[in-house]
Amino acid sequence: MLDALSTDWSRPYKIVRVLQALGMEVPQRLRKERLAGLLEALGRADIEAQLADGEPIDVTDSPGIEAKIRLRRRASQAVAAREMGFEVLARIPGGGMAQCFKVLDGNGTIRFLKKVAIGDGNANALRRELDIYTRLDRAQAGHVLRVIERVEADGYFGLVIEFADGGTLAEHREPQVNLSPKEVKPIALAVAEGLSELHSLEIVHRDLKPANVLRVGQAWKLADFGISKSLARLVTRGPTFQCSGTPGYSPPEQWAGREAHTSADVYAFGKLLVFLLSGETDIDHLIQQDGWAKLVRRCTQEDPATRLSVSQIKDELAQL
Repeated sequence: MLDALSTDWSRPYKIVRVLQALGMEVPQRLRKERLAGLLEALGRADIEAQLADGEPIDVTDSPGIEAKIRLRRRASQAVAAREMGFEVLARIPGGGMAQCFKVLDGNGTIRFLKKVAIGDGNANALRRELDIYTRLDRAQAGHVLRVIERVEADGYFGLVIEFADGGTLAEHREPQVNLSPKEVKPIALAVAEGLSELHSLEIVHRDLKPANVLRVGQAWKLADFGISKSLARLVTRGPTFQCSGTPGYSPPEQWAGREAHTSADVYAFGKLLVFLLSGETDIDHLIQQDGWAKLVRRCTQEDPATRLSVSQIKDELAQL
């Protein structure tokens, strides 16, 4: 539905259908916080919305989920171009030094394209990312995004990756709406499985955070290996798309410039749990949830050697 939008107003869609198209949970009733989250998600996709009668949407006077709204792509953001042989549907921000696009391949399938100039030092970082994706694909890892192909054209190197139609974990947890432990547990288990797949190949993600956990269909998968590291060989020699990770999620030893091992991902995993349950990364926000707080503390010990392994995390999650 959203992919077919043009710069003309669409026919009216029920809000429940728009929520489903964005991969967001459909509430029993639409509170203003949920409506604000919906409008923010549409805005990130360069889509405008208005009520079916043409009136603007007022978040202080929330319509019900059965109410109808019309959508259109912002004319200033409309993309009518091709990149590396693919039809571009939208430009996606937030790719670091890479340019990112939502594209359509020759079979009409939506893909994610990430490209950099071949002469740019970041091309080496993208090739390292391809190396990691390739190794994961050979190992038939099921909890990471798949690379469909690599392309080189017009002086650029690019990766074509499966498109996460359900958005990011950051978007899934709507603003001001905490997820319940029952909702968090299957997500946590999926992320832990993804880390198991990485660590079994001696790969450290080094930037695990909600924005790098994406939903494909109903499956949660890890993505963005721009600063990942292989313990088997020095994959991260030279520039990477980021330097040290993300504040709030990266462990202290990573910020201090020390070698990051699999325990760094465990630390980030603990902070990820706090975010899902509270919207923050400070463990003090889990004061009412002793079992989860205990798990997070064991993941985020300052000494990397005392943190849980991913196998232990899965055992702990099974008991919650």
